[in-house]
Order: sequence, then structure tokens, then C-alpha cells
Amino acid sequence: MSLTYDGHDLTADFICGEPKRSIIKATPTLHERSLNGSVFAGMRFAASSISFTIATMASPATARREAFSTLGSWLNVDEPKQLVLPETPDWYWLAVPDGSFDIEKHIDGDSAELTFV
Repeated sequence: MSLTYDGHDLTADFICGEPKRSIIKATPTLHERSLNGSVFAGMRFAASSISFTIATMASPATARREAFSTLGSWLNVDEPKQLVLPETPDWYWLAVPDGSFDIEKHIDGDSAELTFV
């Protein structure tokens, strides 16, 4: 099973953990905008998020750094892209990365927590 973002298969270079969804059940806020004397009103809801841990055990360490560098270039986007999760391969989420990720160094590999909104 693969996990892809913007057409890039993250499982090709990384071991991906189980996606965790965080649905924010916030009260919607009223959004109003005035244009030429007319008032348009609508509701805005808080976004949900999907996060998962990725890890690589590539050897040597330079290969691990290169894998995360490539991942960083894939995640450097300014608009939502398709995120396809393994349990729902026929569906996709429009998502953007939520900030940057920190790489944790381990004896046998490196890992990072990725969050998309």
C-alpha cells in the first residue's frame, strides 16, 4: 500500500506509520463581507489535520539526509495538493503541509512527524 502526496510515493523511500486524523470540532465563525452595499455572509469551519510518522533506515547517513532533502522539496508547496492515504486509495484529500518537520536521529535510522491540514 502506498501513501502519496502530489503524485510522489512516500513509501518508496520511507516507512510510513498509521495516519492519525484530528478533526477539530470548533464552533463555526460567521464571516461577512460587504460589496457595493450588499452584505455576503457565510460560515467558516476550522480545518482538520492528518499526521503520521515517517522513517528511513537507509545506509549510509548521507542517503538518509538525501531522502529527507528530497521530501522537503516535495513538501515546499503554496497550494493544496492531493494526499492519498493507504486505507482509501480511491479517494484523496486536498492538503498542505502544516509547517516544517524536525528530523529525529536514531541509532538505526531517522524519523519525522508530518502533519497536513
